[in-house]
Amino acid sequence: KNRCYYCKKEEAEILLKLAKEMGYNHIADGVNISDFRDYRPGIVAVNEANFFHPLVEANIGRGEVRLLAKRLGLSNYDMPSTTCLASRIPYNEKITYDKLSMIEKAENFLFSLSFKQVRVRYSNGNARIEVYPEEINKIFLNRDEIVKALKRIGFSKVTVDLEGYRELI
Repeated sequence: KNRCYYCKKEEAEILLKLAKEMGYNHIADGVNISDFRDYRPGIVAVNEANFFHPLVEANIGRGEVRLLAKRLGLSNYDMPSTTCLASRIPYNEKITYDKLSMIEKAENFLFSLSFKQVRVRYSNGNARIEVYPEEINKIFLNRDEIVKALKRIGFSKVTVDLEGYRELI
């Protein structure tokens, strides 16, 4: 359950070492107030490393980050959020290279069909596909191709989350 903690702790240690070598005394990150709506053990690790969270201090959430990025003319202001592939595997299920590879291949395949956002959740060898609710029908239109591809990748069963992908904003 604390896998993100250990990963972020390792990242923080590397960044602290690099910052010290480069003569920096502080590290700021992109944590924002929206990140506190979900269970995020990685934030504990960066807090322990004394990272600064300027967006939190300014009371800025994910929606405001996107709005500010748009106002600044950044081309990626509306890009879908991405998370570590390990987050697609349930807590207490062992994370392996093979599972991560299956997830990555499945998501890349679905992105190749022009879905805007995709998550393939792995559980006991099965795939649960999440896309934006307005794109769910596209899964059914491509059902045979999707099932065939994901089974070829190694999934035993392919399902669709009818609620769709839900991003916290």
